[in-house]
Amino acid sequence: MAIKNLGETLRDARLSENISLDELQQITKIQKRYLQAIEENDYGQIPSEFYVRRFLKQYADAVKLDGRYILAVYDGKDQILPTYPKVEEIESQRTNKYKEKKVRRRLIATMPMIILGLVALAIVVIVGYVSYLDNNDQPILNASSVEVERNSSSSTSETESSSSTEETTEASTSESVEAPTMSQNVTSNSSSTAAVTLDQVAAPLKIKFNAQNRVWVGLSVNGSLSFQQTIEAGQSAEFDLPEGTTSASISVGVASYLTIQANDTDLDFQANNSERSKTIDLTINYT
Repeated sequence: MAIKNLGETLRDARLSENISLDELQQITKIQKRYLQAIEENDYGQIPSEFYVRRFLKQYADAVKLDGRYILAVYDGKDQILPTYPKVEEIESQRTNKYKEKKVRRRLIATMPMIILGLVALAIVVIVGYVSYLDNNDQPILNASSVEVERNSSSSTSETESSSSTEETTEASTSESVEAPTMSQNVTSNSSSTAAVTLDQVAAPLKIKFNAQNRVWVGLSVNGSLSFQQTIEAGQSAEFDLPEGTTSASISVGVASYLTIQANDTDLDFQANNSERSKTIDLTINYT
């Protein structure tokens, strides 16, 4: 009974993501007739059991379902749930747990420094208080001493003011130095693939997609599909790459229907104004 409902579950997930069978074929590189066979639970149309399992997992990953769970249902080890958590929700839970552990470790690591800082502050307060008491016990100074001290204070103030002005000038000069400008180097570019190296990249790297016509686009990080969307004509979509990402791959349904920007800089990937799908591999070097 679980296998009988598997194709319906995958089809519903595809429709909820607004992905057509043609677009799914571009994403998974699986022939459309095999995708239809999966949705109809007609696994006899697929060449072998190996390809059945492989296609099921690729289909599930593309529509943001857990491929391992789908295979468990296919094997009869589990059942389809009324409401099924998507991969995004699972990854979000893992990310939250990781952040909590990271904050806890940072707090534990900085605790000795906080304690030392409090001890140092207490020592400074005690020394200042003792000095204050000592100064109150001294005899009243005569007028000449006051005049000398006043002149000394005035000279010290002028020196401090001059020093402060110099520091401000140095700080302004330092701040006026412009940040390095991101550059791109297109190492290869054809009608179906392109390779682009980005240097002097300021983190985080923001990728922006601008659609001239309705087009599907997907972005993979470390071999995993992290973003996918069908963008309507005249619309745009943005995605910030995770911190520390040094390589990524962008897949476009029809290359000429889309322009891509990296931190507001247009990527040069439109060789031959391709009317077919195209993959752009990015290599990222941060400042």
